[in-house]
Order: sequence, then structure tokens, then C-alpha cells
Amino acid sequence: MVYRGRINLLIIGDLQQTLELKIGSLGEILNPYSFQHRLIDHHALYPQAQLQDLYKFIHQAALGNGHALVNGESARRRFDKEWQELGNPIDAEPERVALNPDGVLVRVNLRPYRRRGGDRCALFAAFVETASAYSGSRQKLVEFWTIAEILCRDGRLPYSLPNMKHFFLKMQEKGFPAQHHSAGYRRTYHPAYRVVLRPLLRQTLDTPAHS
Repeated sequence: MVYRGRINLLIIGDLQQTLELKIGSLGEILNPYSFQHRLIDHHALYPQAQLQDLYKFIHQAALGNGHALVNGESARRRFDKEWQELGNPIDAEPERVALNPDGVLVRVNLRPYRRRGGDRCALFAAFVETASAYSGSRQKLVEFWTIAEILCRDGRLPYSLPNMKHFFLKMQEKGFPAQHHSAGYRRTYHPAYRVVLRPLLRQTLDTPAHS
């Protein structure tokens, strides 16, 4: 990721350190695959997202989906139930949403995936394999959140910067746990997706599916 200029930002707690990020005006998108672009796209798709929804997006981008697969059998039952109870397709809901800068890690939205004839078993298999194959880190989470704070500071995201810092401090004190979507996000967008590494599902995602 390429930026210009320099700031020092102190990260507190067990990740306390100075991040020196080369940044400039974030009005200038230097790399269309940079994480700042992912965050702006996410806000455009989900303008009602709250801080905990932003955190969930960043947490998944940085750490993957391992938290959702503590118990494989339970995860399979939840997936099968959710698949069976999916409602009607939602207008303009994309089949996938890129999470990390290079777009290798994605959310696959179940409704459009199923509507296109996507393979349920292939998706769950990719979900399981992603949990062990994706190498994430808390350092990456800190860096991604810092980029979100910079976007907020520069007016590209609509959150209060003090509230962002307070929220992140609370998450840091708890060890950066996974979070559920906010109630408002669930009411508005009815999220139903699985986080997978796109190459594990490439044939299903990149070619037309047939029922």
C-alpha cells in the first residue's frame, strides 16, 4: 500500500507502538485495490453501517473467519439452517464483497449466490478451508483501523473520530473479539454471507452457475 507524507500514531495496550504510515490526501486514491478503497466501497454499499459493523468488516479483513468455525458441526448446522431460511433476493445486493486490499478474501452473500445456482456444499467447504488457510494478524487489524481513522479524519467516512478511538480502545482491552452486526444493520440489510478465500471458490464465483 503506497501513501505519501508521514504521521505517527500511538496504538495503546498490548499493541502499543508507533505506526509510521506514508499518507497524503486520501482524496487521491493511489491504488484502486488499497484498503481505503475497500472501506469507501463498503460505506457506499452499506451507508447505515455503525461502528461495530465497520469493526466487523475490518476484523474479518485482518483476521479472516476462524472465529466463526470453533465448532465445525455446529457451524454446518447454522449454515444449513440459514441457507434453507434465506428470504427473497434483495435488490442490488452483490454476490461478493471484497474485504482485503487484493480482493482475495471476500464475503459471499448467500442470496445472490444461491439465486445464481451457486453450490452450497462448495461454499461451505471453502468457508471451512479458509479458516485454516488464511493467515491474519492483529497488527493488520491495527493498520486497517488506522486507515479507517484517517478516512474519518479527512471526511471520507461519517463517524466521529473520538468515538472511533474510544470503540477501538474497548475492543483492544477485550483482546479484539469478533462482533455481531448492529441491530440497525441487521434490520436494514439482513446480512447472510460467509467469508471465504476467493481462489478456493474461483470456479463457482467466476463462471456462470447452472441449476
